[in-house]
Amino acid sequence: MEKISRKEAFDCTLALYASIINALNEVKEKLYDYALILLKHSSSPVICLKPGKNFEWNQIEHGENTYAFIPILHNYIAETTLKHCGTDSEYYDIPCSFEKFNAYEHPCSWIKEVLTKKYLQLTYWGGTLMDNKLEYDSSFLSKTHSTWVCAKVDDVTIYFPYYTQAEREKAFNKLGDFYTKMTQQYWGNFMV
Repeated sequence: MEKISRKEAFDCTLALYASIINALNEVKEKLYDYALILLKHSSSPVICLKPGKNFEWNQIEHGENTYAFIPILHNYIAETTLKHCGTDSEYYDIPCSFEKFNAYEHPCSWIKEVLTKKYLQLTYWGGTLMDNKLEYDSSFLSKTHSTWVCAKVDDVTIYFPYYTQAEREKAFNKLGDFYTKMTQQYWGNFMV
């Protein structure tokens, strides 16, 4: 794993948001851009968070839930990733780490499998996202991400794809001043 700055992690979070918005606007059925969230003692199988639902943590010592989720659907979910990486949050003063890593080298086999071999199958009704589920990517030219970011704050771990500068710019290209507005809202005037 390679440490990255909070700002680089934040920019990858914004690229994740932009990529998801672009996919939903194009009504794509396969989404390779999603996040995985775990608490201490999280385990397999991974639960897909459905549109309009919140995380339901067990708060027990063993066998905590693990969620794959699309982090843009409502404020509670959206701010989970933005607030962990941005400066405009209660998490900013809490020690946290941001590392990028090759998902194929993750030591936990079931996490490695989700990050490198699965995508979210999206179901729409009248152009509105209604459901999603994790599926194996069997296509010859896979679009799964090989490099991911691991953000850790206290007992929370969030994984989301790492985007190079060129990939970030491509994601932002279709959304006008999205990057500027989101940076003003969640990054503030800090330069870390």
